[in-house]
Amino acid sequence: MSNLTFIKTEKSKLDSNRQELLKDRKLWGDSTKQMIHSYFQQVCKTAEEVEYFFRLSSSINDDDLNEETIQLSAGVNKTGVFVRERDPETHELETKEAYVEQGCCLVASFGQDGNISFMVFPYESPRHEWSNASIMLYPPMRPEKVSEKVLRKSVKKFMFYARFTSAWGTRADSLSFSVVLFYWLLLLDIRNQRKVRQKLIEVGYDWSKLVGAGVIGYLVALLTK
Repeated sequence: MSNLTFIKTEKSKLDSNRQELLKDRKLWGDSTKQMIHSYFQQVCKTAEEVEYFFRLSSSINDDDLNEETIQLSAGVNKTGVFVRERDPETHELETKEAYVEQGCCLVASFGQDGNISFMVFPYESPRHEWSNASIMLYPPMRPEKVSEKVLRKSVKKFMFYARFTSAWGTRADSLSFSVVLFYWLLLLDIRNQRKVRQKLIEVGYDWSKLVGAGVIGYLVALLTK
């Protein structure tokens, strides 16, 4: 039955994909997972040695086989904000709650498809939450693509994100460049690129109208001199 030859083609492709997935899972378990964790541990050690303000820690969550994560976390910080209320009897201000910021981390996530995703999550507190809660630093990659260079760039972006989203890091004198870098990270997130491209098209259209009007005004000015 010649009209069913596609079955052999699909079998060949499926067999190839299965072998590649098994290869990626083996590489992850044999070396990549430990390489990432060791690098994160070294980052924690160096940060402690230089007295980096945020307390860093690294952990592995591999309870589920072939869906595992390695997490580099920045510790919980007091924000210095205290919620106070007046006592109805004494009218004295009493502290009811001290707000903290938490949740900032870099996560290397190994999925069932054999790819690794690197994502950063921001500091948040009861007074401040981010609409873009997480940023995917790169498109999902195979374990063989993870290198020290990739890990270094990931940690560097994570440490920037920790500073940028913390109450202790958002100083006005350095905020302008930080905002540019923040939006650049958002642009790199493949989940946002379609929306960003559409926004750039809209901005470009509006900008072209302004430029067009400016050119026309300039020509009119020349002609009426």
